Amino acid sequence: MDAVTAAVCALEDEPLFNAGRGAVFTSEGRQEMDAAVMDGATRKAGAVAGILGPRNPILAARAVMDRTDHVLLIGPNALQVARDAGLSFEDETCFFTQQR
Repeated sequence: MDAVTAAVCALEDEPLFNAGRGAVFTSEGRQEMDAAVMDGATRKAGAVAGILGPRNPILAARAVMDRTDHVLLIGPNALQVARDAGLSFEDETCFFTQQR
């Protein structure tokens, strides 16, 4: 699980992909991100949707899986789990790229 989330973090940090930095804008002109992770051995899963702030949304999804009884959290509840997990947050300028 650590290797998987580290690999996804590398993709989220690279603006060439539309994940994390370089995320696509919604029809309202905001960036919102989703992420999901699943452990095939235990069948535990975690996901977040409609969030902006955590530098690596995949780590927020993992926090949902590891720290809650839920599978999917959205918006403010997902952000609170990420804050409680001590994840790094960035302002919206970090995620903006001219290409997107």
